[in-house]
Amino acid sequence: MVSACTLINNVAERGGDALSGDLEYGGPYARNCIFVEDGNQPKANMFGDNTIISYSSSINLHHGVLGNITNSPAFINFETGNYQLTPESACIDAGINNPDNGTTDMDGNPRIVGSTIDMGAYEFQTSESAV
Repeated sequence: MVSACTLINNVAERGGDALSGDLEYGGPYARNCIFVEDGNQPKANMFGDNTIISYSSSINLHHGVLGNITNSPAFINFETGNYQLTPESACIDAGINNPDNGTTDMDGNPRIVGSTIDMGAYEFQTSESAV
């Protein structure tokens, strides 16, 4: 299982998927993640047939299924690799709280600001909460 991650521009060789596996053994499961593909790249296989995705953001997900959204994540600057969320992001407070999320984000900031985790690897930090 992957949780609270941001996966950008997956490139899978030989027909692989970013998330794939056998459900009999716990299967691939992703929660509170953001999946983004660059429109200039060939379409990558993001998810295998048995992948369970919930409370995540991707244009390839079914909107509303298990809390998924198809909105743009609204990164600060996709081109320069700044995948932190802007204040307008639909990913803010759109995840589901779970101990698997950890206590800090990729910058070492609190993983939950407010009452609900954000989707992706970075928790949006308000001016009051920034470290």
